[in-house]
Amino acid sequence: EFDGFRMEAVKVTKTDPSEKRTDENPPAEIFDGLLTKNGREVMRFEGVFYPLGNTLNFGRTSFLGDASQQLVVIDESLKYERVWIVSFDPEPRLIMDSQTYDLYFGGLETVDPDGDGISELAGNSSPSFGFQMMERDLPAIKVFFKYDKGARRYRPANDLFAREVKLWRGGELTFPHFIESFAGLCYAGREKDAWDYFDETWSAEFLRHEYANKILENKAAFKKAF
Repeated sequence: EFDGFRMEAVKVTKTDPSEKRTDENPPAEIFDGLLTKNGREVMRFEGVFYPLGNTLNFGRTSFLGDASQQLVVIDESLKYERVWIVSFDPEPRLIMDSQTYDLYFGGLETVDPDGDGISELAGNSSPSFGFQMMERDLPAIKVFFKYDKGARRYRPANDLFAREVKLWRGGELTFPHFIESFAGLCYAGREKDAWDYFDETWSAEFLRHEYANKILENKAAFKKAF
């Protein structure tokens, strides 16, 4: 309990929303996070359905470089993690939800690359850009978020990522590696560098025919990341 607020994990029975109930897919007990004040619900953090259940953790820490503390709620199950951060200024306000940015695994870490005392957040994005790729081949691209004092929430800050991109070349180059480098440049806002890298690796055997035209056809999808 803090400042009249109470945070707790409550057990709820849920079924898989994507399938009809069967003997092989029974309901499961899932933990939701519940924030209340004076006995009234203020926010609910929905735990995702997983047949074996989930783990829900929460606590308070300071992200914003002052004496205030923010509430962190983490929902975890197999290959899934969702992180919420709530500020109290003075009313509860959601300032980060990792699901908004399709960050479902690996959580968020705090970093401070600009040294201003306010924590930036970093998470791993695994975009496929519409290509059929096995889960183990999906790229893990570091994406940064910076707190926007005007909007009072965390927003993507791709420029902080610009110097972190690894470019795969030569014998190490595979299609998943190419996507990791190409998409990494996209996320960093380096459009010219991304297409220069594409031109440089165009002659690689794996890019011929099967992938090259698809990449050009899907250029609009890549541009969304710039």
